Amino acid sequence: VRSSESPQVQNTALLLVSGLAVIAPEQVLHSVMPIFTFMGSSVLKKDDDYSIMVIDQTIDQVVPVLVQSLRNQKRDVVAGTSELLLSFTAAFEHIPSHRRQRLFQALVTKLGAKDFLFAVLAMLANLHGLDKNVSVLMTYLASNLDPQDQLITYQKYLSLASDALKPKPGISQILLGVGNEGAKDKHVIAEGLLRSLSYCLKHSSLKAQMAVIFNSDAEDTVTQVAGLFSQILEQVLV
Repeated sequence: VRSSESPQVQNTALLLVSGLAVIAPEQVLHSVMPIFTFMGSSVLKKDDDYSIMVIDQTIDQVVPVLVQSLRNQKRDVVAGTSELLLSFTAAFEHIPSHRRQRLFQALVTKLGAKDFLFAVLAMLANLHGLDKNVSVLMTYLASNLDPQDQLITYQKYLSLASDALKPKPGISQILLGVGNEGAKDKHVIAEGLLRSLSYCLKHSSLKAQMAVIFNSDAEDTVTQVAGLFSQILEQVLV
């Protein structure tokens, strides 16, 4: 799939690869990441019905197969999909504004929000800062989860910020480029993540949802939410 080809040829080629990924995943998956890189630089910018259909079908068919393949190989699924995540998060400003929420929601859903949403939020925050449109999208994506899963997502997000400040960063180097040549200073990256998280917490309905839980008789849920909140508070203080 070359950028010199016509959009029709590009889209048709993507559809063919999507079908092959379902039929013979192990033979095709080594070529999947360049495809998503190409989508990020080209197809995601288009707003015609055929391109939208191609993007939807590629997400629906390829992403679950890719994640399952990584699990089968016992690899870190978030690290293994970092190029895919970067393709979408880096292309944010080029995606037609009226399609962003639907596109990112579809991507997160197919990836699995519990495992991947923290990484998507952190990469959006790191790449685009406090851009209002990005902050609104981040809040929207998080708010679609129940309170427990929102807190788990924020817990993982804060762990990523902490990892960025370590002398030898781990997953934050893969997802955020911490320590790489030309990357932002790690303290700037961590501060940016916290500022974006602050916006999400301020503008989401999480506070009201937690109040309902704490005033309920669901003891197990109250204990779980209180425990997660305590852990998050400790992470922030550290």
